[in-house]
Amino acid sequence: MAEEKAETQSIKGKEYTVSIQQINEEKLYSIAQASRKEYQAALEYKDSIEFGKLKDAGQVYVVLCGADSLISILTNDDDLIRANIFDDNVRDYQGDTDINQEMEATLSANPVNFVLFNNGITIVCDKLESKNRALIIKNPQIVNGCQTCNSLYKVKKKGNDLSQVQVIVKVIEATKPEVAQGIVKGTNRQNIVYEEAFETIRKYHKELEDFFNIMQTEGFCKVYYERRSKQYARDNMIKPYQKVSFRVLIQSMVAMYMNHVETSHRHESKLISDYKDKLFVEGQSYYPYYVAALLASNLEYIMKQDHSLKDMQPYKMHLLFLIQELSMGPAPDINDRNKVEEYCKKLLKVLSSTEYKKAVLQAASRFRQIMAQWVAVKGLGYRYAIKDNPEFKDFMLKELRGSAVAEVNSNVYTGRVMTVTTDKHGNLFGFIAHKPENVYFNELDNPDMNISYEGKKVSFRLTGKEGKSRGINVRLL
Repeated sequence: MAEEKAETQSIKGKEYTVSIQQINEEKLYSIAQASRKEYQAALEYKDSIEFGKLKDAGQVYVVLCGADSLISILTNDDDLIRANIFDDNVRDYQGDTDINQEMEATLSANPVNFVLFNNGITIVCDKLESKNRALIIKNPQIVNGCQTCNSLYKVKKKGNDLSQVQVIVKVIEATKPEVAQGIVKGTNRQNIVYEEAFETIRKYHKELEDFFNIMQTEGFCKVYYERRSKQYARDNMIKPYQKVSFRVLIQSMVAMYMNHVETSHRHESKLISDYKDKLFVEGQSYYPYYVAALLASNLEYIMKQDHSLKDMQPYKMHLLFLIQELSMGPAPDINDRNKVEEYCKKLLKVLSSTEYKKAVLQAASRFRQIMAQWVAVKGLGYRYAIKDNPEFKDFMLKELRGSAVAEVNSNVYTGRVMTVTTDKHGNLFGFIAHKPENVYFNELDNPDMNISYEGKKVSFRLTGKEGKSRGINVRLL
């Protein structure tokens, strides 16, 4: 090869500088070799466990090594990460994700504890040999730990001292291609750890779990908050329908107490992101969470037993919302601890005094009525895809409350029913004596009402805009 003298030329622009460097064949060859998979590296370690040779594989070591030693096998002579070292990894570096930022923060602020918080990395190679507290690795491929390696490299490039950082590394000599493929699949098959997995280890959730354990409501199956996956798997006394996951809990809370039933079906990782500062907040009462879980769990049980509710399967969250709305009216702000506890206790008392299944069937009937009205107004093309439709949610609120954005008076009033009669469609309606003006109420808002209400004392709530309010949750006293 003819050797050529390296020359450098710089071209300056207004916003950038381009450097053009001439290199000889030897330098170009070394760069190409460094980028190839074929190379050998030495990983120095401080401690190790040797598993010996395993079936269908060669040597297997688990070692504890310093970060600098690991970085040395990641990089080439130009101090750049070897591009091909992650070829067999199912994911490339994901950039500045929350997890990677946390890793980098630990490396910078608390390097000694990094080994405690990190799962380590897995390396598969063609050949492995141990010599003088170093592993000689031929053609290493990092199949798990790409984010860790890149975070280490990034922090090192910033000038941080990584001398106190230790990493657990599993190195496997794969003697057959199918073994290497199996290792790649095995080390990357674990479930994705979403943010909610970390959410449920907070103190609030632990105390919520304890609250569930001590609660028992007459007329309902007892429920347990399974904040950790398969937490009650070994307890044969607890039936599957009694276990309430974080997913069911947050979805039912969004439907019943956040007034967003149209988004309640979304994945829990999305919901906890959207409602992080609104739900599971320290100081909030545990009652609404318990009520939401209790009604959701028992609704699931009833729907599995009663095939007449089959058409309601996509609308479980809507049914929960309607059960609460038809029984007690709109819920108060969950941050008003006293009011929401009083509301929840009264709701449980109302639903316990009657068969819960009856409330479910009434809610299903009301939902079908609203859906039929929606189709009548909008057209047959709107029969489907209403579960996550905010326009349908607003329509439903308007049918229930008189306005989708009505300010609801959560006070409970009492009065005597003046009259009860039927309109031209055969639906019951009446008036309750009340000051400053009598209150109108109807059968659609109050499915339990009948002609015998006339002359009797009732409790009720008001809904709708000022001057056009009407009575809901009308109940005989």
